[in-house]
Formats: sequence, structure tokens, C-alpha cells
Amino acid sequence: MKKKKIIIITIFIILILFFYPLRSYLVMGVYSTIHKKDSVFEKYDVPIQLKGGLATLKSDYYPFIMYFNDSKGFSRFSHIDSELSIIYNFGSFNFPYISSSLFNENSPYYSTFYGAYALKPKNDNISFGFNDGELIEDQLVLVPEYDLTKLVLRDLGCENIEFSYEIIDSTKSMNGFYIIDAIITTNSMAHKYEGFIRNYLQYGRPFLWLQPENSFEQATYYGRIYASLISESNVTLCYYIITQNLETLEECEAKFLGEFNNK
Repeated sequence: MKKKKIIIITIFIILILFFYPLRSYLVMGVYSTIHKKDSVFEKYDVPIQLKGGLATLKSDYYPFIMYFNDSKGFSRFSHIDSELSIIYNFGSFNFPYISSSLFNENSPYYSTFYGAYALKPKNDNISFGFNDGELIEDQLVLVPEYDLTKLVLRDLGCENIEFSYEIIDSTKSMNGFYIIDAIITTNSMAHKYEGFIRNYLQYGRPFLWLQPENSFEQATYYGRIYASLISESNVTLCYYIITQNLETLEECEAKFLGEFNNK
């Protein structure tokens, strides 16, 4: 009887630990596939070079990249009627935690996202983030601001959202992309669990033993945008990395963003 009880408890613990990542992979696999079909990337044949977590042998990022479209929301936010598609990835699920390392303050992948944005104004007489080939930096920054504040933090339950930034460098790479480095001040991802919210379907729920004293505390992020205008389709393509760890940013660029390995 005692042995049977131990087996049952063991199975129960395993189911709890693996339920959240398996649920996430299933739900996001289907959801992302639907969004990918209708994305700006597919519609205008936008070439991208992005890898998911399976590209390395370490448990760093979620195994595959995901797609999300939000043209209406971003158009209202930016006051520029545009199509917007987002490719994104975040920290992986690591044993014994039942959530992404996105919430784990002890992980180098804490509060980290990378991916790509594709934007196309519905008015072909204007280009998003560019004017006669010159960067409009403040316009480009609207995209990660919207992504972080409206699609991530707000949907995680953060109410008092802060966002400010300072551009510290802007250069042009050998492959034609403009690279913008910025320091961003906004809220961290770590927070107390107060009940189920929809975004836990992809991130898992905050691990009970790692919850912070205060939820969504203000923090400094490193942000990097790689922007290019595809003139044939008038699509602005932006790769991005957002993290609180500068070493994580550099590692992500080298291992997961193929176009910038030799910038």
C-alpha cells in the first residue's frame, strides 16, 4: 500500500511539472499557425532569419518561434493605420519550474523577448519608421512600446505601467539594417499569482516559491532594434531583442538572429 501511494504521489508531481509546458506547446502551436497564415510575413513574402530554442543544446528559449497579428490595436495606439505582425520568443520552461524563465528573476532569460516585427501602412504613400530613407526613431520605438505595455504587461495584469526610453546608439550594419540601441525603463515580468489569466496558457503560471515581494517592479531593460525598409512591398521589417541582461542580448543576437552573426 505504501509503495502504491508513493507511485501515485510521484505521478501526480510529474503531471503538475509537465502539464504547463505541454499545454503551452499545444495551445501556442495551433494559435501561432493560425496567425502565421494571415501574417504580414506570409502575405508579402517577407524573408526572415530567426531560430527557436531548439537551435541550441541548452535550455534557453521556448523551442519554436510564435506569430501574432494585431493590426487594429496597434493602429489605434500609433494613430497610423497599419498592418502589424509579430514573431516572438521568450525563456524556456526549466525543471522544476512550471512557468517560463520570463518570470524567474534568477535566470539570465528573465524578462527577455526576441523576434521580429513586420509593419505595412495601409497608405502606400508613407513608410513606417522611415522618411525618404531616413530613420524616424521615435516611430519605430512605438512598436516595442506597444508590444511590451499592451500585449505583455497589461495582459499579465500589470495596472500601473511605466515606459520611457533613451536611444544610446544608432548605426548601420553591413547588411543594410539600421541598428538602434536603447535603454528602456518599464515594469519587470515577475509578479505574484492572483488567479488564472489567459496569458498563463503560453507562459505557465508564476512559480509559487519564486514570487517577488512586489509585483511588476520598475526595471531597466536593454533594447535593440534592427530596422530595414523593404521597398518593393513597403514593409518595415524590424528584428528586436529586449532583456534586462546585456550578455543575454549579445548571446541572443549571435545564436538566434541569423542575419546579424557577422554584422
